[in-house]
Formats: sequence, structure tokens, C-alpha cells
Amino acid sequence: MTVKIFIPERYKETADWMARRKTSDAGRPIFQTYMDVMVFAAMIGYQLGEKDVVESKDRGAEIDSDVFENRDKGGIAYLLSIHDKQEGDILRDERQQECWQILEGYAARGLREIESWLVDSATDVDGVNTLLNRMKDWAVSSSRDDARVDTDVEW
Repeated sequence: MTVKIFIPERYKETADWMARRKTSDAGRPIFQTYMDVMVFAAMIGYQLGEKDVVESKDRGAEIDSDVFENRDKGGIAYLLSIHDKQEGDILRDERQQECWQILEGYAARGLREIESWLVDSATDVDGVNTLLNRMKDWAVSSSRDDARVDTDVEW
């Protein structure tokens, strides 16, 4: 069953910028497709632990779930759904729509965050350095968090 995943209309300009506008350094967009933008944004939303609801009146560009599946990215939606719902029944055929809406919600939240980064760094014309610096900051922060994990496990 094919499901439609929507990029919120309010973030259309941000998604277009990342998937359509050529950067001055590379001469190509940061991401190859809207699907790639959605996956990246969903990971940011997931990292923040928040989802936004994409209301029907705010639906912009759409991507078929088949696009994710055909490019071996469908598993991301399934993993996010299992983690979000904390149960395996989310993967049942009759819950496909709900499963993809979880990815859509995390991506919407991620796009909101990306947009705020870009606004805060208005002097970065391409936005590439802003994204790279934010990714580096998160990686450093995550590695510090991992170092603080209590490894005292009883067997």
C-alpha cells in the first residue's frame, strides 16, 4: 500500500532550498531529493524527541512511501514508529498510514528546527556551514552523552 508523506507547506522554501538550490561551493543542492531532506529532518526531529502534526491544510509537496522503499529508506519509518509507539503492532499492514505519519511528524519538527538554524545564521548564504556546524555540535554532544552512560551492568 502506497502512503503519501507530506512536507508542510510552511517549510516549502526550506525544503526547496535544501533539495533544489545549488550551493556555491559544490554547484549542486545539499540533498538530491525531497526524500533525502525528509530523512535528514526526521532524524533531527527524532533527536529532539518531538513531532509536529502536519494538518491537511498545511500539506505541501508530497512523496510516495514507495520512493522511500525503492531507495532502501523505508526502514527508517518503521524504526521510528516502533520506537515512538514502543510496540511492534505499528508495523501491521492496516497501520501503514500511522507509521508513515510518524516519520512525517518527526520530519516536520526537524524542518522547523533547520529553519530556525538558518534564520539564526543569516550570513551563511548557502546554509551549508550552518548545517555542518550543527551536525558537528550534535555529534560532539552525543559522544559526551555516550561517555556518561552508566556501564555498571549486573549479569
